[in-house]
Amino acid sequence: MAYYRKGYYDRAMADWNQVIAINPEDVEARSNRGLAYTDKQQYEEAIADFDMVLAVDPEDAYTYNNRGVVYHDKGEYDQAIADFDKALHISAQVVEAYVNRGTSYVALGDYAQAMADYDKAVKIAPGNAGAHNNRGAALADQGDYAEAVTNYNRALELNPRLAMAYFNRGNAYRDTGDHDVAIRDYTEALQINPEHPNAHYNRGLVYTNKGEYDLAIEDYSRALNLDPQSTQALNNRGLVHYYEGDYQLAISDFTLALQYNPQFALALTNRANTYVALGEYEQAIADCNQALQIDAQFVNAYFNRGVAYVMQEQWAQARRDWEKVVELDLKGPAGGDARANLERLKQMGH
Repeated sequence: MAYYRKGYYDRAMADWNQVIAINPEDVEARSNRGLAYTDKQQYEEAIADFDMVLAVDPEDAYTYNNRGVVYHDKGEYDQAIADFDKALHISAQVVEAYVNRGTSYVALGDYAQAMADYDKAVKIAPGNAGAHNNRGAALADQGDYAEAVTNYNRALELNPRLAMAYFNRGNAYRDTGDHDVAIRDYTEALQINPEHPNAHYNRGLVYTNKGEYDLAIEDYSRALNLDPQSTQALNNRGLVHYYEGDYQLAISDFTLALQYNPQFALALTNRANTYVALGEYEQAIADCNQALQIDAQFVNAYFNRGVAYVMQEQWAQARRDWEKVVELDLKGPAGGDARANLERLKQMGH
């Protein structure tokens, strides 16, 4: 296990492979290799190892829990919950199974069941920082940020090195508009785990909201170094380049995001907006058309196409698009902007 604990999964697995070659029913080696496969996201191999352990020992609650984690990571939440149920039927004291089952219930949108599981975990093990952290995340999802922060605080009292609690608390502060405190928490998370792409990305979002564009680009770029195919980081870095007037860099980021995800309608409309700034109106209209093929109700596409039409003096087409925006976003900000644009067209005699 020494190699595994240090993150040397391949070396650890080589050792376990040798043990299993000698004794295919060595449950300890199978279990440990299954955990390593899980960390490497080799889910089918992990399940095969956990299946073998359970064939030898069908009362191994922790292996049901571990297999449930794999099913959760695969997005098979019902199957995950079934395994966590089995673990808890064998032993109602497996705290990890309550926490993990709660996480699967969150993924299914069943917050009542999730909170019940987190509460049970905290009752059994008040010192379990992960349970407090996950309960905080579920509360934040439901909009109860004050209680969420209370749970994150407790998690960090129990484990000051829990990077995810700093990250989640940063999210809560960001969502409530406390940007400077959010940045502080993301920075704490990154001091503990510098290779946390979401912490870089979310801190980049906050810097963007504060207008600190150079710092935002720096964070998005670091997130992309860790996860080069992050379409969200590419899209948001592209937006910052657009805000700074670096239109070609913006186009490059939006285009790369679309190479990774051709169905990314928001990147299409952002690129369209950039093409408008460059005076390339036909390109802008083409991007908006493509976005609307993906999502026929996408407000941004209608709005930005309307702008491109105006620049081409195609007044009727622009009016039609902005009227559609008002229809789709009657009380929203885009609808308000579209109404103002329609009024200006009217004043211009169009």
